[in-house]
Amino acid sequence: MRTIAGSLLFDENVPAQNAAIVQQLEEAGAVLLGKTNTHELGGGVTTNNPFYGATRNPVDRTRIPGGSSGGSAAAVAAHLCAAATGSDTGGSVRIPAAFCGCVGFKPTHGKFSTQGLIAASPTFDHVGFLTRTVEDAQVIAGTAQGAFASPRIALARKYFCEDLDAAVTAAFNFKYPDIDFPIDAKTMARVFDPVFSFELWNRFGADWRINPGSFSKEFSAFFSTPRPSIAEYETGLAALKEYQAAVDRLFDSVDVIITPTVPVVAPPIAGPIDGMKILRNTWPCNAAGTPALSIPLKTTGLPVGLQLIAKRGEDDKLLQIARYILS
Repeated sequence: MRTIAGSLLFDENVPAQNAAIVQQLEEAGAVLLGKTNTHELGGGVTTNNPFYGATRNPVDRTRIPGGSSGGSAAAVAAHLCAAATGSDTGGSVRIPAAFCGCVGFKPTHGKFSTQGLIAASPTFDHVGFLTRTVEDAQVIAGTAQGAFASPRIALARKYFCEDLDAAVTAAFNFKYPDIDFPIDAKTMARVFDPVFSFELWNRFGADWRINPGSFSKEFSAFFSTPRPSIAEYETGLAALKEYQAAVDRLFDSVDVIITPTVPVVAPPIAGPIDGMKILRNTWPCNAAGTPALSIPLKTTGLPVGLQLIAKRGEDDKLLQIARYILS
């Protein structure tokens, strides 16, 4: 099926075979309905696609659904399908789940093959799923069913709970013990940016030089910045390894860590939109490689997401604890 990743670069791309995740789902009996819209090359948080149109949030059609898998979340939330796949490099499954009021699951890095995806950054790319319930996420991800009894839950207040929208603060009313997550305002620049930028340059830099007209002004602006050197890339990978080890150690004392999924509610399509603030709480899980899940909180207004984070490889436990919290 024609697969364009929201980009003119792939406007006529028809793959010779299914992506691995699509083949797995088909063999398991899933009925595949079609494609949904995405942010250009998965490189943003709005799904205001300059070539194929803006996807609208089914909760409020004047607002963005989030991105990059905004079409998938909108389709699930609008009951156009039972579930959808999405890619997640910095939050592209959990952000739209939070904005549209559905469930977004990013498994442990490498748990599901990214073969066949039009991907951007192998170090951070994940296959993810969007569903309306945690139980559906357990089924589609093939994890153990049921709920986890008496989990040890901690709340990461520092960094993740700073500068929240009033609506997010009102919905995020939890009294769990605090935990000190190994992150601050400079962590992204050390462990994420040089690795992501180097790999994105490797993936699309040559295409941009040959055919710049296939990229939007927004995406082309990325290539106006210098490509990180190999030394900078290797330094970033070393810092990333240290960060991942520090995150892993947190789970010696807890089973799951909770945060707001996104610090804001879905902004209007017309803006203003602070993309970095929207990305703020989700990218740390891509860098850590941990499984992470967004579930909708009860609100009287626009949707707000609760993010749950577990240790690498403990995807089953993460989903079971989500069911415990919702019970």
